[in-house]
Amino acid sequence: MSRNILDDHRIQEILEEDGIEGEVSSEIEDNLEIDDDDSNSSQSGDDDNSEAEDFSAGNISAEMLHRRPDLSDVPLSYIRQGYYVGRNGSTNWSIEEPPRNVRTRSHNIIFHAPGLINEAKDALTPLDCCSFMFSDSLLDTVVTYTNMYIDSIHDNFQRKRDCLHTDLSELKALLGLHYYCGKLRGAHLNTMDFWAIVGTGSDVCIATMSRQRFNFLLRCLRFDDPNIREQRRQNDKLAAIRDLFTKFV
Repeated sequence: MSRNILDDHRIQEILEEDGIEGEVSSEIEDNLEIDDDDSNSSQSGDDDNSEAEDFSAGNISAEMLHRRPDLSDVPLSYIRQGYYVGRNGSTNWSIEEPPRNVRTRSHNIIFHAPGLINEAKDALTPLDCCSFMFSDSLLDTVVTYTNMYIDSIHDNFQRKRDCLHTDLSELKALLGLHYYCGKLRGAHLNTMDFWAIVGTGSDVCIATMSRQRFNFLLRCLRFDDPNIREQRRQNDKLAAIRDLFTKFV
């Protein structure tokens, strides 16, 4: 008898366990269905938001293209963000030009037309323009100090014609040759290349002066009085070019 009672209790427990598991499984299924509905609704909401953003961005792009037909070849990504990214990756260049109806700053206002002023307006030739930078008084100073140095080394030459004094015309010719050689991109060439007589040299250099005279003048160019240079150098580190620098600037 007791065995039948135990069996009945056991059967009842089994039935109760099955009922609990059924309720749990049904709740899980219900939760899964709810989650699916939520995910579908959230996904549809995201789609709606993205569609709205795309629609607004499309309106902005269409409006800008209507105002700026020149941007037809520009990628839409740049038009939407409103700026270009520079090559350095950090500089942003605005697509829209700055407003023009603003007040011009005082330091940007031009009161006179750019160009030559004062006596330079009367210059008609390249030589006239050069004379405003290197005046005759300035070059006379160089001629004087150069001749003083030539006198100091005069005894080192056997032939007097190899150490003759220079003058203003020859100094201008020397400066002209420097400009001419610079125009020919000859900063790193040897002077023998310009004075070559085999057909590869420059006729201008050969006709102006000899190569020996050119090198001699470059060696002897002086811009101050060498006799009192050491005294002036004690108080002035630019004593070697002070006179010329003051007149030039």
